[in-house]
Amino acid sequence: MLSGCCVFLRREVITRLGFLMDNRFPLYFEDTDLFRRIAALGLRVVHQVRAEVLHHWSRSSGIGAAFEGEPRRRQLIAEAEYFQKYYGKLGARLAAWITKKGAEWGASGGKRLHVCRELGPLAAPPRLEFGRDCRFVIEVGLAPSWLLSAGLVGEGSEWTCPLDTWEWWFEGRYFLRAIDLETREVLGAWSFLKCVAGRNDPLPHPELVAPAHAEGPR
Repeated sequence: MLSGCCVFLRREVITRLGFLMDNRFPLYFEDTDLFRRIAALGLRVVHQVRAEVLHHWSRSSGIGAAFEGEPRRRQLIAEAEYFQKYYGKLGARLAAWITKKGAEWGASGGKRLHVCRELGPLAAPPRLEFGRDCRFVIEVGLAPSWLLSAGLVGEGSEWTCPLDTWEWWFEGRYFLRAIDLETREVLGAWSFLKCVAGRNDPLPHPELVAPAHAEGPR
């Protein structure tokens, strides 16, 4: 699947689909469902890498504490609907159980999958070195579980986050890992705190705000 933020479809494809988005998904999974229905028609989706799109992201979901209210409720509804649609009641229950256990794992400070090399606060894009040439995938997540992450494929012995990507990322903590596409070996894992604002940052990240200290009596 691709991100649903910008999609071009031929008119005949929309006609064959019968409808575009399934309104049973109030937040997320609607694009996943769309691409799955397209695949069921024997068609494929293509990522046009030369296209540039301005996407004001997280306008519906918010970030951090803002996401954990109504957006999170809608996401869980969509998740349950998606897994029930494609995997039945048993699949929906299994997905809900995994989601619940993942939340408990995260709330307890969950054991990290890998030992992350701490890069510290960064005001410029991170540069990762792998020690050898290979085809790799970089996964970027907001938690050390990488349960929800973005990925990209590259080739070489190192990777530097593109400047235009870096400028869009919010302030806050990020976790990255690199995996060899041929051997599936984890080439490394890193963590850092982005300490400069992204283009859409509404508020400073909590980790970057110094705690207020009450002043004692004089």
